Amino acid sequence: MSNVINALSENKSHVPYRDSKLTRLLQDSLGGNTKTVMIAAISPSGFNYDESVTTLRYAARANAIKNVPKINQDPKDALLKQYEEEIKRLREQVGGASIAPAVYNNDNDEMFKQLENEKNKINEEKQLMEKNLREKDEMLQNTNQEREKLLQKLRDMEREIEKKLVV
Repeated sequence: MSNVINALSENKSHVPYRDSKLTRLLQDSLGGNTKTVMIAAISPSGFNYDESVTTLRYAARANAIKNVPKINQDPKDALLKQYEEEIKRLREQVGGASIAPAVYNNDNDEMFKQLENEKNKINEEKQLMEKNLREKDEMLQNTNQEREKLLQKLRDMEREIEKKLVV
């Protein structure tokens, strides 16, 4: 764990997460896209002085790690948002009074069309994925219903066998 903390605090290019199972499990928390809190416990006893100093040094190294957390987004949604912002910005330029009419030309129209086409393609892909998800969910529900029917049939048959064995 200390090797990982050292590498992260010194901004080294290679961080040895695979050195232990614990660092492998905590990889996203230690150097990933998160905020992490660590608690260091020390003892006021003189007997534990060396351990306390070591713990404080470790905590100082861990404190030197700087993560920059960001909100995770679906890449397609992020791309769609980027296109929408670009369209909005371009429309403001075209419609703005401070922009000369000569700035608006066929190239801008073509770019708008391309952006709209990309947006439509992304929306179509999203709808297709949603449709596939609904179909798979439906299939799962049907499978579960069939499974329940078979389980009920099995229970009924077991009861019949028990009745015949008791008689």
